[in-house]
Amino acid sequence: MTRLGILGGGTVGTALVRLIQDNLYDRFRVVQVGVQDLAKPRDIHESLLTTDLAGIVDNPGVDAIVEVIGGMDPAWPLIQRAAELGKPVVTANKELVARKFDSLYELDIPVLFEAAVCAGVPVIQVIETLAQTNEITRIRGVLNGTTNYMLTRMRQEGIGFSECLADAQRLGYAEADPSSDVDGWDSAYKLAILVGLATEEAPDVNTMDRVGIRDLPELKPGEIVRLVAEWTFHDGARVSPQVLGSDDPLASLEGTRNGVVIEGDYCGSLMLSGPGAGGKETASAIVGDLVQLFPA
Repeated sequence: MTRLGILGGGTVGTALVRLIQDNLYDRFRVVQVGVQDLAKPRDIHESLLTTDLAGIVDNPGVDAIVEVIGGMDPAWPLIQRAAELGKPVVTANKELVARKFDSLYELDIPVLFEAAVCAGVPVIQVIETLAQTNEITRIRGVLNGTTNYMLTRMRQEGIGFSECLADAQRLGYAEADPSSDVDGWDSAYKLAILVGLATEEAPDVNTMDRVGIRDLPELKPGEIVRLVAEWTFHDGARVSPQVLGSDDPLASLEGTRNGVVIEGDYCGSLMLSGPGAGGKETASAIVGDLVQLFPA
């Protein structure tokens, strides 16, 4: 029985606790869940909750750490502390993985992050395998569910950016501060991770060419626009809105769906697609990493 400490009790953390209790209770046990506010209603038994995140990492009764709080602080210091204690980490934190890509591999513990890109779509696993047998020459994808939902509605219903953003926030697809999504940062983080896995060198997100959808001109009738994250060996990495032809594989991705096209010298062109967001989908990817770390 592997004993888990979960840092974060939001949508993903809650779904993760439920998934483990429902399907993997004989392999994993959630010992503690770290949250900011104990008074906030959540579907996690109160006996598991604590605001002492560092205490979870230090707890000798915790074997492994799952980090789903996001951002750099306190996530990075907590992961470093877990490494000092020899506790493996699974994270869904795309910003942290992108910005600390090299540093993660220097830690003396396994750090797995399948859930950091495309939620439940196993793109990390696929690209890691392909990179061992192919020279990956191009990566191209729709990596952000929020902007894809907005662009889909803007095209189908002819509504403007502000109205569509407000609706995405109401539905929980966009945060109160939507900058990471609509300004392309989220896509840039995810692209940096994929390129890092393909080439062993993640591009700097701060210098990456990045254009979001905030100032997008009004869409023409029938025009298919996606926020595309793209890298090639010769041209580097960029994130930008692109008008796509109907035969483009990324054009078929509607709503919150994500998709990635990976091209290699021997594998040819492969496409993976599926739900790009959601608590259950992300929790599924996290548990996949846990099962890999602690096989039955």
